[in-house]
Amino acid sequence: ALPAVESVAKRPLYQLSILERGLYAHQLKHWTSPPWQRQQLLVLNYHSFYGMHEQDRSLTILKTFTGLAPHSLPMINEAESKAVMDCETRNKLGAFYAEPNQILYKMLAADHTSRVAPTIEPEFQPFVLPKCHS
Repeated sequence: ALPAVESVAKRPLYQLSILERGLYAHQLKHWTSPPWQRQQLLVLNYHSFYGMHEQDRSLTILKTFTGLAPHSLPMINEAESKAVMDCETRNKLGAFYAEPNQILYKMLAADHTSRVAPTIEPEFQPFVLPKCHS
């Protein structure tokens, strides 16, 4: 059974299940509450960061944000994943995360509009459901 989204905000992060840890809006709220500030947290989409077409740009953003000296890094993900998820599982997960992800997208957009997100942070692209097989 999938966990209730409402239960996540009431528990510490270390007590969350794998599914609950994917409710990123709750984690973002936790990590941007005092003493931390939103400008201290760079939010990148995993697929943009590890995707071949955006990896160099993402690494440049990360290095600039952290103050690391620019240097080349080996390609982390030289090929797209060939793993394919069962369609029933993908659809259940997609339904479970649909509303929480919309909350996340709105939260991140509001952070950019109100200028509390790091200026170097790119606009967050919505998650794309992976390929599946029947």
